Amino acid sequence: MSLRGKLLALFSIFGVLPVVALGVYGYLRSLDSVDELIRVRTAESTARIAEEIQFRYALRQSDLLLLGVNAETLRLYQTHAVDDSMGYLDARLAADAFLRQAREVVGSSYRAIILREAAGEHLYGLGDAGTGSESAVGQAFGPSRGFITLVEPVREAESGREYGSIEATVRFQALLPEEVLSLSFGADGYTVILDRGTGLVLHHPNRVYLRQQLSDVLGPGGWKLEPDILSGDSGSFSFREGGVRRVASFVTLSAPAWT
Repeated sequence: MSLRGKLLALFSIFGVLPVVALGVYGYLRSLDSVDELIRVRTAESTARIAEEIQFRYALRQSDLLLLGVNAETLRLYQTHAVDDSMGYLDARLAADAFLRQAREVVGSSYRAIILREAAGEHLYGLGDAGTGSESAVGQAFGPSRGFITLVEPVREAESGREYGSIEATVRFQALLPEEVLSLSFGADGYTVILDRGTGLVLHHPNRVYLRQQLSDVLGPGGWKLEPDILSGDSGSFSFREGGVRRVASFVTLSAPAWT
C-alpha cells in the first residue's frame, strides 16, 4: 500500500470512524431520550385517568352506602326477615319515600337501583330495575350497553349482620366520561381499560375489541404480548401495532379491579 493509501486508511480509522461512532451513539441516545419522554408522558396520562376513575368510583360507593345503609332501608330488610307483614308494609312505604328522594340527588348516574335478599331475590327496585334474580357477585362489573353493575352488601352497623345487597346499574359515563377517556399522548395515542374481574375489555377506541377477552388485545391479533406484562401496580412496555412501535404505560387499580 502506498504512503497516501496508508494515510487515508489511518485517517479513516482515527478520524472518520470515531465521528461515525459518535453519530450512531448520539442517534441511539436520542432514540432513548424520545422513548423515555413518551414513557413519562403516557405514565402521566395514565395516572390522571386512574385518579379520576378512583375518585368517581368512591362517589358511587358513597351513594350506595347512602341508599343501602340507612334506617329506612335496614328496617325494610329487618321486617322482611322476621316476616312482619304489617311492619313490612310500613317499612316499605318509608323506604320508598326515602329512596325516591335520595335518587333525586344521585339518580342521574344510574339506570336502576335494586335491593336484594341474601339469596339474591328481588326485594325492592327503582328505575329500570326489573324483578329477575340474576345478580353480579361482590363488587362485580359487567359492561352491557353502556352500563356497569356495582354490588355492595347491606349490613347492620352494630351487629355486622348482612341482610342482602344493593345493586346499582351505573351509567358508563358516570365512571368514565369521554373527557377522561380522550386523555392520551400524541395524535395516535389512545386509552384502553381492562376489567380484571371478568377478563373483558371495558374501553377501546376500536369497537371490535369492546367486551372481548383480554387475550384478544394481548394475543396474536393484537399487541402480541404475554398477559404478565400487566402485572404489578404500574409500569411501561412497548409493542408493535400496524407496523409502528408504540409505548404504553399502565396502572392497576384495586377497586375497581381495572387496569
